[in-house]
Amino acid sequence: MIARLTLPFTILFMVLGSLLFFNGIFHVLFYLMDDKPVLSGLRHLNWISLFLGIGIFYIGMLRISRK
Repeated sequence: MIARLTLPFTILFMVLGSLLFFNGIFHVLFYLMDDKPVLSGLRHLNWISLFLGIGIFYIGMLRISRK
């Protein structure tokens, strides 16, 4: 039963990780280029999104490379 769910979870990890990564990249670059940050209170959340996306994408890649 669990073996049938491995591929969908791996694909979900890959998609979720890449979305979080690109969201983090966009907002971090927006924050770094802005002279007067509009959303300065969310800057920690942007960095967390970036690193969480990298981690989730890495887990998905490990699962794919094991097959």
